[in-house]
Amino acid sequence: MISPRQDYTVAELIASARSFRSQIWAIRWPLMALLMFGSAGSMAWAWMAKPIYTARASFIFKEDANAGLMAGLSGLGALLGGGTTASSYSSLDRIVELSGSDFIVGRSLLENVSVDGQRDLLINHYIKAHNLRQTRKWQNDSLLVKAELDTNARYESLDRRQRQAVNYVGKLIRGTKALPDGILTVAFDKKSAMVHLVVEDTHEELAVRLNQSLYQHLVRFYTAQATSVLESRVRTLQLKADSISNQLSQTQSASARTTDQAYGLIRQSDKVSQKQLVVRENMLIMMYGEVIKNLEQLQFLLHSNTPSFTLIDQPYLPIKPTLKKPWVYGLTGLAFGAVTMFIGLAVSFVVFMTRPNARNSSSES
Repeated sequence: MISPRQDYTVAELIASARSFRSQIWAIRWPLMALLMFGSAGSMAWAWMAKPIYTARASFIFKEDANAGLMAGLSGLGALLGGGTTASSYSSLDRIVELSGSDFIVGRSLLENVSVDGQRDLLINHYIKAHNLRQTRKWQNDSLLVKAELDTNARYESLDRRQRQAVNYVGKLIRGTKALPDGILTVAFDKKSAMVHLVVEDTHEELAVRLNQSLYQHLVRFYTAQATSVLESRVRTLQLKADSISNQLSQTQSASARTTDQAYGLIRQSDKVSQKQLVVRENMLIMMYGEVIKNLEQLQFLLHSNTPSFTLIDQPYLPIKPTLKKPWVYGLTGLAFGAVTMFIGLAVSFVVFMTRPNARNSSSES
């Protein structure tokens, strides 16, 4: 067996390169045809590709934590059986992460909206617009193929098939490592201090409705979570105020009855009973006043700590589509083809040089 040589002289390398060049030159026209075909194919793809519609919501998020006011709530900890420090949920990073979470996307997909004049769940509109039921992935999944979602579907009570459908469509929207081409993008712009929530889709109205639903569910959920502790304490304190108010009313009624019964003739036992009622009434009045003061302060604190979402820009129909430029894709295809051909020629030359007959070819030249 003859092994290829590795110790070529400069003259042999030059001769081999000439021999290789002559072989490539003989097939130059097929190579050029392949390059032009790749460029033309890229241009044709750009012409036939559907336009992309970009639905953008830009908003400013603000959340204040007024620790000073919280610390000044006198006696509140004793009344509520604990401290009064409110947890701060404020974080732009969390807003961005939450916007693309399973929780928000899943609930948004179950929103009942009108698209093209038809009311249905967003997820059903998306499945129909992108023909997902006809895809191989859908047909080969035993859960997806049987999944049906009507307008009464609720995120917390989905069955396995419905959950599989919501999760799968959610991944198409968010994008994952396995499905990187998601249509949802959420980012914070430090210069403008705005959060941009962007949905890009080939279906114009669907992009707008999905963007609106995502924003609404984000605001609703985040606000509820950020204020849940304070709202709970407001309710607790309100119940405390109502209880003291009822006790005060009963005490005042009892005091009035004692006075009426003792009209004209006040016994010593009546004096003692009436005095006790007066003491209790005064105590309840003081307690009620303190609770009401703390309740008003807590309500103010709740209001000042409620996150603020200010919508600056929101998507409206119609949306100007983003069209792919054929000439750009043509040049890109041409450049990619040229680079690929160059690499292929380089590899071919190395293979050519390692062939046993490479020396013979160079010698004959």
